[in-house]
Amino acid sequence: MEQAKIEFGKLKVGNKEAIRLKAEKVKILGFKVTDVKKNDKIVGTKVALICQHPSRDESIEISSVTFISRTGKDKKVKTIGLWLSLDEDGEIQKGSALAVCLNYLKANDLEGLTGKETDTEIDEGGYLSIKAY
Repeated sequence: MEQAKIEFGKLKVGNKEAIRLKAEKVKILGFKVTDVKKNDKIVGTKVALICQHPSRDESIEISSVTFISRTGKDKKVKTIGLWLSLDEDGEIQKGSALAVCLNYLKANDLEGLTGKETDTEIDEGGYLSIKAY
């Protein structure tokens, strides 16, 4: 069966809401690391955790973590992308969002996350993030 040609210039806005996943416990199946580009220049490297959500047959990718940041006496809930930043020894930077996520889930490295189950949270943009608090 031949797929119909889409005339992109004539597409209209639909009236169906996007299906949003709820914040539920997910199982981490693996991870992927990708370079993020802006204007054809690499601006950083981001980690996405490949997860199985109970409300979805296919896997999803989560690339942010929500945690409590402590500065002095203040505590603040923050959601930050899982950017891969390395220290001078070539290891994941201590205190980075990725390090917070690994420490919270008691994993020594990214491979150690596979098979773990964890809670998620809806961030300010309406996307799922790993809940690390």
